[in-house]
Amino acid sequence: MCIGMANGGKIMTPQEAITTLKREYLGDSEFMELAKQMGVNALEKQIPKKVKVEQFNIYNLYYCPTCDGCIGDNLGHIGYGFCSGCGQRLDWSDTE
Repeated sequence: MCIGMANGGKIMTPQEAITTLKREYLGDSEFMELAKQMGVNALEKQIPKKVKVEQFNIYNLYYCPTCDGCIGDNLGHIGYGFCSGCGQRLDWSDTE
């Protein structure tokens, strides 16, 4: 997943941007640190996380790995690619 291009046309992934933001000093003010942390948090939610599954006999419930909100079940009420509660990108690959 590409989020942007740096000088010279290099493609930067969300994980590379997170690493750069955590490493680089964009300023030493409290305001800049807060903005930097907000950017890191938003980028981390773009990286898919595996959906949590709870099994009850033949019935499964699926939960967001970040906020633990219920995001679907195995009766046809499967959620989308992002959690509607917190915006976390979801990886449903192990639920099929």
